[in-house]
Amino acid sequence: YLPDFVIKSRFHGAGPVTLHNVLSHHSGLPSDLLSLMCAPSLPSSAQTVALLKEEYLAFPPDYIFSYSNVGYLLLGEVIAQVSGMSYQQYVKSKLLEPLAMNRTGFEPAAGATVARYQGAKGPQLNAPPAAGGLYSDVLDLSRFMLMVLAGGSLSGQRILSSSALQEMLLPQTTPLDLDIKIGLGWFLGGQDLNYAGRIASHGGAIKQYYSQLTMLPEHKLGVVVLTAGAGATAAEEISTAALRLALEEKTGLKPPVPEKSKAIAAIPEQMQKYRGHYATSAGLLEIKPGRGGLYTSLGGVPIRLVPLADGSFAPKYNLWGLFAISVPQLANLKFSFQDLAGHQALILETKGDKFIYGEKITPTPLPEVWQRRLGSYQSLNRDGSAFIRDVTLGEEAGFLTFSGFLEGVGKLKVALLPLTEKLAIIRGLGRNAGDAVSFQDDDVMRYSGYLFKKSAVRLNRGCP
Repeated sequence: YLPDFVIKSRFHGAGPVTLHNVLSHHSGLPSDLLSLMCAPSLPSSAQTVALLKEEYLAFPPDYIFSYSNVGYLLLGEVIAQVSGMSYQQYVKSKLLEPLAMNRTGFEPAAGATVARYQGAKGPQLNAPPAAGGLYSDVLDLSRFMLMVLAGGSLSGQRILSSSALQEMLLPQTTPLDLDIKIGLGWFLGGQDLNYAGRIASHGGAIKQYYSQLTMLPEHKLGVVVLTAGAGATAAEEISTAALRLALEEKTGLKPPVPEKSKAIAAIPEQMQKYRGHYATSAGLLEIKPGRGGLYTSLGGVPIRLVPLADGSFAPKYNLWGLFAISVPQLANLKFSFQDLAGHQALILETKGDKFIYGEKITPTPLPEVWQRRLGSYQSLNRDGSAFIRDVTLGEEAGFLTFSGFLEGVGKLKVALLPLTEKLAIIRGLGRNAGDAVSFQDDDVMRYSGYLFKKSAVRLNRGCP
């Protein structure tokens, strides 16, 4: 379908990237190309494919769930190639017009209110059409949801065959996914709604805009929540609360009372085996045993992990390093440790589901060629697409580290594993892990579509 598509691979004998594993986010493709995130204009398909020729698969296909906007960008190009029309034209003619979704498209609808914020020149939504670039509203998305709940048709218009819809809602998982259930384009669990039967949902965020669409197909119930600005991350919580109320009203079914595991005394000998560094979705994490449990830091906040009777740990805010205090953001989280397929995994349990949060890693000797590269780097991208700045290669606790400041995310530091003189990968499992950091020569570094040159002076200034 895309004869020019090429991506490098370090996984000899791995299977191919297919439409099926791209749809279920098991393709092994990188999560994002950050150099496109703040670009002043959307890249052409040729530009995107050209960028990918210099990138690497993050994981072998069909190995682990790892959300990939890059994959869906490519799916949009496949639709254009097969249909003979642009992705935008195809979506409009095959989906939006038949469903009378008249206020949905790839530009804001006439008369639509697009939120603006102090200091912003506009919405700055630079997502490719097939990977987050669609504008809509609650009523239009409700019509889309009604079509799905009705088995693929609405108002006499057949949009999807019932067999295709059933296939989309079948879980496509691997052992490393744990409780993550993903179909073809749909999340099929989570949100603390597992007691309600089958779930189909998807949410997302572009800059200050957040969305959540969640359905309970067996009960013909669904909720759409769109938010913007401060407090927007509540979209998922609002949709969960609304569906719980609707489900109870319609069926009498109430959420179960969660079982609480009691705190127990920490056994020092057991705590010692968890000591070490972990490559996590929040960056490089160090866990140490201490009085009453384990100690770490999340986003600069000191955390005590209190052992529980079920073998897991409850995170508590460690005030002044002395007192463990529960806070709302931590109250429904639990951590545990498990050996999975050769990985010493750090497991996070939230809203009734478990997934891999990180894995334990050990230092490896740092080759001299990588030692010479330690220092600060400036972006060579001159198109205003500086999504990441203050980039540094460093060394910490024996690990090669890559750090930078990401727009809308904050400062992030990850551990790298050098594989060759010119290639290193971000350590860990899941989204953004496995991504490549490579060198063209000793002072020009490539990461996620960016080129950086070694320099002690910071020149790039972020998104314009």
